[in-house]
Amino acid sequence: MNLVVGSINLDFTIYVPRFPEVGETVTDGDLFISPGGKGFNQAVASSRAGVKTKFVGAVGDDIMWEVIKKFVSDEKMLETEIFILGEEQTGSAFIVVDRLGNNRIVVSPGANKKIPIDDLMLTLEMTKFSQILLQCEVDYEVISRVIDFAKKRGCKIFLNTAPFKSWVEDVYMSADFLIMNEIEAKLLCKSSEPSADSEEMILIAREIQGRTGKYVIITMGENGVVVKGPDIDSHFPAFEVTPVDTTGAGDTFCGYFSAEMLARGDIVEAIRISSVAAALCVTKKGAVSSIPTKTEVEKFLFSLSRSD
Repeated sequence: MNLVVGSINLDFTIYVPRFPEVGETVTDGDLFISPGGKGFNQAVASSRAGVKTKFVGAVGDDIMWEVIKKFVSDEKMLETEIFILGEEQTGSAFIVVDRLGNNRIVVSPGANKKIPIDDLMLTLEMTKFSQILLQCEVDYEVISRVIDFAKKRGCKIFLNTAPFKSWVEDVYMSADFLIMNEIEAKLLCKSSEPSADSEEMILIAREIQGRTGKYVIITMGENGVVVKGPDIDSHFPAFEVTPVDTTGAGDTFCGYFSAEMLARGDIVEAIRISSVAAALCVTKKGAVSSIPTKTEVEKFLFSLSRSD
């Protein structure tokens, strides 16, 4: 089983022609409401990739959880353990997307910051899993305790460093697979470069991998993916699509990648499948709602083979 511990939110996304300037109001936006949160997004992606997956997280006992609940029950392939905290609000994200599909996001973590440690550890004790996928949208104590537990059990650890927190430096060495975007990679390396191309990202991936000895994956959107590990040192180009909304693309990649590694263990094929899934994700609106099924990914790959 692929276990995902992390955040779950209700996303409020507004699609606008352009981002407002400071002090400016942009009207005529279209509102889209759907579940999200990096943890839940990645768990859904893992389950839609066809792997048995369990998600563990926390919500408030409020109207936002009532909205999310139906979406959770609709994910038939996903097992969940969601702690309902009456004194907290469900996490929420407010997302603005421009006509090019670029986004700006503000998050109120709510119950995601209050995952009950004792209940969480009991759930881990009672769950049979061979690998775990984590992100940084929950507290350090949650991540560190879960990593320690997973290491003792001998499970593979996948750590996505988004959103980047200073305490990532205290836990990243424990990850068997460290997944980040180019901004997070530069923060981890304390690089002050204003931009980075694939060649620079390859050097950064090599530097980080030299510290960990494990696998480092850096996603770069339309510029593809850089992978450095004990047996691989490669740049994979992105698949060309027309973006509508880039929200959730990184989460889709993480969920699919961890699922493919569990199912097949072939890192090159896992990168290829995950890159297709992330590319398809940006062609639709929303986060969870845009995550493709494995059938959709396979159809896309088949269409590419037919065009060759």
